[in-house]
Amino acid sequence: MANQQLLDYIQKYKPSGKVLEVGCGTGEMSLLLSNHGYEVTGSDISFKSLKIAQKTSEKLHLKAQFKRLDILKTSNKEQLYNITIANGVLHHTKNPYLGFSNMVKLTKKEGIIVLVLYTKLGLILRKIIGKLIPYSLIKILLPKTNSVLVDAFYHPQETAYSKKDILKWFGKQKIKYQEYKNFGNVFLMIGKK
Repeated sequence: MANQQLLDYIQKYKPSGKVLEVGCGTGEMSLLLSNHGYEVTGSDISFKSLKIAQKTSEKLHLKAQFKRLDILKTSNKEQLYNITIANGVLHHTKNPYLGFSNMVKLTKKEGIIVLVLYTKLGLILRKIIGKLIPYSLIKILLPKTNSVLVDAFYHPQETAYSKKDILKWFGKQKIKYQEYKNFGNVFLMIGKK
């Protein structure tokens, strides 16, 4: 999902306060949120990605902070946030529900939880494209977009979900359903703690 499009959905809820982006990668969404006045912490498991994100934040004179966090191993000592976001991340983890439940733990009462996940159709299409175009060819033809394409078409850990699946997650964690939007290959789901 495009970052600006995601920002538009988030702003509909007029949230304020602290934001945690789970799996921020090199920080594009976190930086966009920071540029719009949010107090943002981008988190990722990759030190290399976080270093790039922090350098970009400093270069742009933004106040976004970046830290290493494995959403599957968070502790109760973590700070709480008004908004937690996982944009295309949980479906790449070994235990997406655990990642979601940890996001809930990191969200303040009345806070917003934003998920972007693969649809079942989207995952099938990604797998087909990944089989039709060899990864070795992508590395040669598009070396600068290599990591994005690996994430989109060649990631070894991928799962897909439906609205019904995530509503079950919401029910287990007592999250109030707010909004759902299907974009074909991914969907957006927003809940309130």
